[in-house]
Amino acid sequence: MKKSVITLGVAGLALALTGCANQTTRDLEGVPVTDPDKARLVVNIDTYPNINALCIEGAGFATTTRDAAGALIRVEAWDADKGGWCAE
Repeated sequence: MKKSVITLGVAGLALALTGCANQTTRDLEGVPVTDPDKARLVVNIDTYPNINALCIEGAGFATTTRDAAGALIRVEAWDADKGGWCAE
C-alpha cells in the first residue's frame, strides 16, 4: 500500500512538472513572436556549441546563454548595412 502511494505521488509530481516545462515566459501579451532573420550555433573553446550568432532586422548579435538574465552582445561588424555576415 505504501509503495503504491509513493508511486502515485511521484507520477503526479512528474505530470505536474511536465506541464510546467511547456509553459513559456512572456512579459507582453498579444505581441507576435518572430524568429531571428538568420542564426547559427558556434562551438566555443570548451568544445561545447554554446555561442549563438543572430541577425535581427539586419543587426548582428551574439549570446552565450538561453537564460533570461543573459545579455545579447551587439556585433556591429556583422550588420547587413556594413556588408557583414547578416548581409550574406
